Amino acid sequence: MTEPVASCFLCGDLSDRGGWVDLGHKVRATGDLAPLSEGHLLLYYAYHVFSFAYTEPETLDEVKSACRILSSFWMGKGMNALFFEHGPS
Repeated sequence: MTEPVASCFLCGDLSDRGGWVDLGHKVRATGDLAPLSEGHLLLYYAYHVFSFAYTEPETLDEVKSACRILSSFWMGKGMNALFFEHGPS
């Protein structure tokens, strides 16, 4: 991981959101401070990147796997999974 960036809310203590979960070597998920709906999670890199659009080809499989893991989890609870990029922070 790169050095923490002072303005990045994902680089600090995430205990107020229940911490974070590794979904691979480079991809993590955490709860949102202001969830839009039940189960709203933030999927993000363990290092700083401008946007998921800049995903390195060698990391794309890990991102796809994370999406499959989360989709299976929510579908098992009878819920739909929706993935979208909010934009760079």
